[in-house]
Amino acid sequence: MKIIVAIDGFAASGKSTIAQDLAEKTGYTHIDSGAMYRAVTLFGMQKGLVTSSTSIDSKKLIELLPTINISFDRTPENYFTMLNGKNVEKEIRSLAVSNLTPHIAKIVEVRNFLTARLREMGKNKGVVMEGRDIGTVVFPDAKMKVFVTAPLNLSVERRLEELKQQGNPATYQSVEDDILERDKIDSAWTYPAKDAIRIENGAEPLSAIVQHLFSIFESLTAVP
Repeated sequence: MKIIVAIDGFAASGKSTIAQDLAEKTGYTHIDSGAMYRAVTLFGMQKGLVTSSTSIDSKKLIELLPTINISFDRTPENYFTMLNGKNVEKEIRSLAVSNLTPHIAKIVEVRNFLTARLREMGKNKGVVMEGRDIGTVVFPDAKMKVFVTAPLNLSVERRLEELKQQGNPATYQSVEDDILERDKIDSAWTYPAKDAIRIENGAEPLSAIVQHLFSIFESLTAVP
């Protein structure tokens, strides 16, 4: 029996790594909803519609939403986001995009547009989908829901290392400020579902967390 695994959490909580590892372990497809919001933000920046948090041409962006095609692809080594046929994984992980994405995510029409896309991607189940509101809004009936938290210092260190590996170096303070600002904005729609499994990332090794979740997954998908 295939199910939907919904993994939610705040910025740099480590939910992406957990989702990727669990998807690999289960053989399910990994879908990163946050990357889709980042891709819409990048699209707006490329079109000159998004230049700062206070300069967003939301009306024009909303008009152009139907022209945006976001998909995912991978090689044996990497998982990446495609925007209208182009690999934009590096671009969407930049601090510039990170800083603006929460402001784009506040636009109701953008959220509705991406929620519909995410539901389409998960209609046949067999997915591990991560984001902010997967278990509460996108798939409230998901069989398995997880909410990930992490101490701020670990989130900052994790994000710094990610940026470094992508060739986008940043300072500790700039990343901390970015995470705090994003969490403040995202708190409007980021919270655990009542039936979510709570995971504190950093309290135990990642491998143990993934194994714990995989054991729960097996119990939920076991055929009587």
